[in-house]
Amino acid sequence: MDVISLETGKVIIKDKEVIKKSSLLELNNLLSASKIIKGQDIYVGEVNYTIKVPEVYDFVDNKIIMERCYGDNLEIMLRNNNFHEKGVLYTNQILKEFLQKKFFWKDYAPRNILIDNNSISIMDFERGIDMENTELIYYFLDSVYEEYSSFLLPEERIFKMEDVFEIEDNKMIHITGINSKRVRNILQKLGYTNNIPLHIYALAVKMIVVNEEPYLQNNDIIYPLIELEDYIASKGYDEYTDRIIGGYNERIKSL
Repeated sequence: MDVISLETGKVIIKDKEVIKKSSLLELNNLLSASKIIKGQDIYVGEVNYTIKVPEVYDFVDNKIIMERCYGDNLEIMLRNNNFHEKGVLYTNQILKEFLQKKFFWKDYAPRNILIDNNSISIMDFERGIDMENTELIYYFLDSVYEEYSSFLLPEERIFKMEDVFEIEDNKMIHITGINSKRVRNILQKLGYTNNIPLHIYALAVKMIVVNEEPYLQNNDIIYPLIELEDYIASKGYDEYTDRIIGGYNERIKSL
């Protein structure tokens, strides 16, 4: 299985190399990650893996030419009922180990992780590594918790939603410091266009997470994220934002 690209044509996969449309920033992030984490050991259950970062061959015309890594894509593993439980183990343990190593990989997502017999390859570095805001709450709010939770049932997560989003801190963050366009749109719909209290920022992220939360239906796990990504593509961000806010409000009413 290969890494999943959400943008058609962005990644070209060949036998021995991958060509990705990107930027000098991601190139530098990838090289930095390689120096920090590549070759380190990581344990999942009783199995020892070596962390792998693709070797960079060249950077030409805003395209990174890099090594092709092989393995089972973690998101695909999670979406397969026969391998879901195994995927949950990897998803929890990899994130836990990275946090213990103080490796705050901002592109952490199951779709960016490949599992081989003796290595775990991490594949995407557009956002880079957070070297400043190493407090867990900031790291999770920056889209990481959304990526972590989208394919795990609530009871399967070792990092619980209430531990991340129940914030009483009134520190402020400017809306331009929030990377996610979807989160910014939600905040603007809520009437926040400038400085945002941290707990309101967390609420906007929580709205997305609640709408994407997997659930069981006839013994199958349903993943709303997949349909919501299609919804953005067909309806646009404005209608998506209304749906997210409406879905969250309905969830609150039902509790």
